[in-house]
Amino acid sequence: MSAPSLDGLLPGLRAAIIANTAIANLHGLFNGEPSVHTRRPIPADAVAPSTVIGPIAALLDGDGLSDYRPTVSIDISTYGEQSKDLRTVDSIAEKIRLLFHRQPQALTVNLYKVVMIRARGPVPAPVDDDTDVGRRVTLTIDLFAQP
Repeated sequence: MSAPSLDGLLPGLRAAIIANTAIANLHGLFNGEPSVHTRRPIPADAVAPSTVIGPIAALLDGDGLSDYRPTVSIDISTYGEQSKDLRTVDSIAEKIRLLFHRQPQALTVNLYKVVMIRARGPVPAPVDDDTDVGRRVTLTIDLFAQP
């Protein structure tokens, strides 16, 4: 069986985060929307706090006799300025964890059924200097290819 594309995963995660107003309203703005991104680096003109999703860190193939069941690991990292955004960054990361942990209905991925989501973290995320702060939540997502 040919594996369906996972192209809908990052946009699906972004849509879920933005749809949650308790999370979206804590973000700065980029082009009039919450500063939630699906690629690195975050645009220079994005206002902090900002969240970046992905890329996919690991992809494990779980196949049945006639179906495809991948498990995907992906990081969601939130960044801001240490002096003014620390508590907000912590709050965003914790809310992201709660949004997804054991909540498969929180995510929609084209061509797949979301079976389970497990979240780890938040933990400190790497930053470039002492003026920034980051928190990372790692999601492990079990998917089932829709027939």
